[in-house]
Amino acid sequence: MEDNTNNARSEGFANFINYYNSEIPSVLKQQTNWEQLGFYKKSVVLYQMTFAFCERFLPKYGDRTVDQMVQAAR
Repeated sequence: MEDNTNNARSEGFANFINYYNSEIPSVLKQQTNWEQLGFYKKSVVLYQMTFAFCERFLPKYGDRTVDQMVQAAR
């Protein structure tokens, strides 16, 4: 009895995958090189500027503001 249940589950899963793959437009399946996206490049620059500002103008120890600013920029 258990073999029939496992076979039914595997067939049901295979049918689900086939349905899922046929219903999703191919645009959503394509992978994107996220490092080339404009918003990612801008966010990296923003993080680097925040880090440089904190290193230059804020005290390195004893102030949680530096950690909070760098973490928020991430």
